[in-house]
Parts: sequence; C-alpha cells; structure tokens
Amino acid sequence: MCRQHGVVVETRGHICQFKNCECDKCKLVRKRRSIMSTQIRLRREQDKRFQRTTIASEADVVPSNGVFEPEKRHDISLCYFCQKCKNHGVLMWKKDHKRSCEYANCRCEQCDLIDTRRALDRHIKNSKEMKTVNSSDYFSSSSSEEYSSGSDSTAGPLPFSSMPVSFACNTEA
Repeated sequence: MCRQHGVVVETRGHICQFKNCECDKCKLVRKRRSIMSTQIRLRREQDKRFQRTTIASEADVVPSNGVFEPEKRHDISLCYFCQKCKNHGVLMWKKDHKRSCEYANCRCEQCDLIDTRRALDRHIKNSKEMKTVNSSDYFSSSSSEEYSSGSDSTAGPLPFSSMPVSFACNTEA
C-alpha cells in the first residue's frame, strides 16, 4: 500500500501508516491481496494433488494435451498449467491453449477469482502507466515553459486524488 501514496518502503515487517486508508487505490490493493491469498490457498490444495516438478519423467500426472516424450519435453516446466483448467481438476499445458480452453468463460467461484485478480492487475498497471505518462508530460511541458519564459515553476505533478481513474472491472477478458 505504501507505493500507492508515493512512499517506498520494505513492505514486510513494518507498520504501515496507510493500513487503514480508505482511498480507492488502497481498497484495490487490499482486494487484490485478499484474492491472492485465496488463490494461494487453492493452489496449495491443488499441489497436494499434482506434484510440481521441472523434470517431466518425475511428474505424477501428464497434461491432457501433451504427449509424454522425454526426448522432446526434457526442459519443460510442469508448473505452467492453465489455472482455470487446474481449478476443475484438468491439467493442460498453458502454451497454445488460451483459444481452446473449455473453461475460458467459466463463472465458478475459483475462475471468477482468477478473472477478478487479472482485471485488478490490469487496472493497477494502467493507473501506474497513466501516472508515469502524466508525470513525464508535466516535466517535459514545465521544462519547455521554463526555458521559454525564464520563470521558475515550483508546482509538482498532479496529486494522486486529482488524476482521472476509472475503476470499472471487466472480467470477461
């Protein structure tokens, strides 16, 4: 949460002064953390059923869309499975699977968690990119004004609260 307010500190082991902040960005970060903890709990349960290994010959289960050929798959990591399929007890290689995933539009609780987290990640990333673009626009325009007018401007970039932000989450992507 500290990064949302422009304070960069180690997030582990400190008492955050913004832990009770109710701004929209902090709410998004809290929601994402909650989703991530639920997904981690689910992943740990799944890992009890599916052994994780980077050596294909040691795997308990071979993915449904992959032919087990040790000479061709010697370097593949079995950690890269489609998470939506895995939620339904099916192991599918993630590579070249996106268009054919039978659970791509699944609305079950576990798949909704994945979609919600992805939407939040996109929103947070876009907000940070927009802030970077706005900051660079400000600095390039203020430096050109400074050279043309000879004045020394002390105004900084727009504060977080005045930046345009949309919080609509599209979970169909």
